[in-house]
Amino acid sequence: MKSSIELRSLASPGWFREFATSKIWLTAIRSLLVDTLQMEGHIVHEFENARISIVHGEIRFPDRHPLSLHFSNEGHLVAAPVTTHAIERVGAWILIAQPYAIDGHQVDEAVVRNRASQFIGIYGAVNGRNMVYEKVFEGAVEMADGNIEMVSPVFENPHASPRPDFSMKKLDQIRHAITCIESKPLGERQRIELALHWHEKALYSMGLDGFVNHWVALETIGMPNTTNIRPINESLARAYDVPLDKAVSRFGVGKIFGLRSRILHGGENLPIHGDLTAYMESLFSDVLFEKLEMPSDKHAGLLLERENFDIRRLTYASV
Repeated sequence: MKSSIELRSLASPGWFREFATSKIWLTAIRSLLVDTLQMEGHIVHEFENARISIVHGEIRFPDRHPLSLHFSNEGHLVAAPVTTHAIERVGAWILIAQPYAIDGHQVDEAVVRNRASQFIGIYGAVNGRNMVYEKVFEGAVEMADGNIEMVSPVFENPHASPRPDFSMKKLDQIRHAITCIESKPLGERQRIELALHWHEKALYSMGLDGFVNHWVALETIGMPNTTNIRPINESLARAYDVPLDKAVSRFGVGKIFGLRSRILHGGENLPIHGDLTAYMESLFSDVLFEKLEMPSDKHAGLLLERENFDIRRLTYASV
């Protein structure tokens, strides 16, 4: 049997002076359908603040099972006892090591996770899906003793969103909306259904992923056959019964479009505030209702009236 790869050895020798207070962030990617005869030992790719090992062997890591962490019906976080056992797995690996705690000074977890995703993206883009087939685990490895701190699941706080309305009036409104979609001409119906697909993806994603998915949903439903945001503003003007210029200045769709361009075309990795995510969700709802010729609940307008809600700040807009 192959001996396990010592995970601490994946760190670059010059990263740390005090091993007792240092950690690496390790992302372990398993490759599939690998011809092991092609693998020439332990290959290391050195980059600034990252060391990537390409190796065939056995790695040992903890598996928490079962992981029972959930919200109660009233939104209280409930954690059940967790048992931990070790998993040993032999295979071809892409092991991405980054300095995480440097002599007691810890790096932002979001930064190392985002950098790891970029490396996974380039290895997959150049050499195909199977090179980065499965992310097996990621977490912090303590340089002192090799202990691994696994990543906890990420949850969105349910109290950040309003309570759902289960009244018959609201449920009938949902049923009517579905009936309206089904009655649309085929092309329009397919566009609305595709927009709802992207909206669903947005609801279950956060940060940059959530922002991009929300924008794609909004663009799909509100900008047919054009890259101009005017149709979205026209929908909002009709939904709120205001002049077009008022809708343009009030709802800030242009500012969101500008942020989208900075991210997708300018490559800026900007933090996305939860308030912006909630606002885009509300904009989609308002535009959807207008497209279905249903009275809008005007969720976006309610958010705009909230104290300290500033669309310019949320979109990093200068004007």
